Amino acid sequence: MSEYGYSSADGFSDNDEIELSDEAFSDQFDSHSADELTNEEMKLNIQYSYPTSRTSGGVLTHRMKYRPLDLCIIKSELISKAKELSKFLEIDYGLCINLLIHYKWNENKLLEDYMNAESFEVYLKKYGLNINPDLQKNNNLIKKDTDSLCTICYCESDTFFALGKCRHEFCIDCYTTYVRGKIELSMVLIGCPYATPKCSSIMTIHDLETLSSFDTRKKMPGMPTNGLSQLRISEDVSFSAKSEHTLLGQYYNNLCAQYLALSKKYKRCPFPDCKGVIQSLGFDSPEVVSIEEQQDRLIVPLVKCAFKHEFCFYCEEKSHSPCPCVAVKRWKAKYKDDNEDSVNWIELNTKHCPSCNTSIQKNGGCNHMHCGKCNHEFCWICHGTWDAHHSCTTYRPPSTKSSEVKMSLQAFQFYSNFYNNQSSSYDKDRRLLEKFEESIEKLQIRKGSSWMETSFYNECVDSLLECRLTLKWSYVFLFYFSKGFGKQLVEMAQSEFSNKVEGLSKLFADVPISEVLNRKRAFLRCKCEMLERKDKLLDTCVDILENETARSVFKRLA
Repeated sequence: MSEYGYSSADGFSDNDEIELSDEAFSDQFDSHSADELTNEEMKLNIQYSYPTSRTSGGVLTHRMKYRPLDLCIIKSELISKAKELSKFLEIDYGLCINLLIHYKWNENKLLEDYMNAESFEVYLKKYGLNINPDLQKNNNLIKKDTDSLCTICYCESDTFFALGKCRHEFCIDCYTTYVRGKIELSMVLIGCPYATPKCSSIMTIHDLETLSSFDTRKKMPGMPTNGLSQLRISEDVSFSAKSEHTLLGQYYNNLCAQYLALSKKYKRCPFPDCKGVIQSLGFDSPEVVSIEEQQDRLIVPLVKCAFKHEFCFYCEEKSHSPCPCVAVKRWKAKYKDDNEDSVNWIELNTKHCPSCNTSIQKNGGCNHMHCGKCNHEFCWICHGTWDAHHSCTTYRPPSTKSSEVKMSLQAFQFYSNFYNNQSSSYDKDRRLLEKFEESIEKLQIRKGSSWMETSFYNECVDSLLECRLTLKWSYVFLFYFSKGFGKQLVEMAQSEFSNKVEGLSKLFADVPISEVLNRKRAFLRCKCEMLERKDKLLDTCVDILENETARSVFKRLA
């Protein structure tokens, strides 16, 4: 009987007796994942980079403590910093944002220079800023009674824009185009476009807000563009101007990106277009106080952003546990060199049945193959009968004497085959499961089921894809650890884990959408068994890397 309350024997059916309810499956696993989280930490959504503080073998995992955030929270934090500084310096918070940018968000250094400055006005002038209240109250937008000539485009216009300090006027279209170009270059300090002589004035957040609101109104049908001489704009337009696709929204993205890049405790999620941010809160180990010290122990600081993307906090690659960052970097370089322009699609996606030699194309992620012609069941990877496929993940060196280079190449080909297969299975599982999402929603409506009743399906999908990545990188771990102490323990744990991954993948492939709700218990059981084996594999790798001799195998790759 496992810790989850069910027998680990094979051959489970939905009619079997089981000790836990459907909800208990999730609750049991959640408590395992949230090891040692306090109530206060749970309220703040604080997470750890490893499920438990010690492995099942008692080895410390030196976990990183972190909090998933998004860019909206970071933006609010920046504005809050600027407003606090504004109260202290008694100047507009828009000027404070520019000052913080100049000082790379180092408030202590900024305040130190402020206290030592002979004149605050001279201090601000150094950065192209101005605190003259009369100039600050001047309107950015200027309406003219008659059309005037813009000195950038040399076209006539009746609406011009100018900064409060310098009052260099340019037509609104030219100013907008100029600012958009600077924002696209990721600039956060945008000066006046006046070039002869070069103007030192810098735009503030209020200037951008006004310009962005005008641009937003111009693009929205029915929104008036006249009467915009007032600096303060209505709340609805202000809200619209702050959306991510406006000038102001894009500028805030640049501002957040600069702030995050300058801070070691924050990392932006590397997934395309993701707004997730991870805040590091230190470590739960007395022996590790920095990410560099954790890396010295070859532990992967795996984090999950607010949008459920898993990645490594140190190297910012997608989830690659249990493989250390140094091995991932070396593998990717080697893999690119050895595989560039050599992948044959037909060879990767089709194989012959070992019984009747019929060509079979793989169209899903499951490696359990069934020949439609002769009914032979075999493993896609090793071609062995399915019942005996559990041993195919163990690399056996050639019995004949080979050179060291040849053996290394053979080992690389062996493990890269598994690596490629898991990458392919991941993509196929993802595409297959994406097709089912809409069908599940329709089934939910047709059966009158609540979202909670069908949420298990998405949980199983996410878990399967995450485990595919773990399995993929475990082969890279073994490639570099081919002669290390404890290799057989890793291979054994990997084989058990692989069987459970393929089991859940096959369940997705075999169960019709109409039967998914009826097989909920089977899905949950397969998921929990798979995650249990994943923990065992990761624990085994951490236990082995506690040994300095084992760590030296990977450290030589740096």
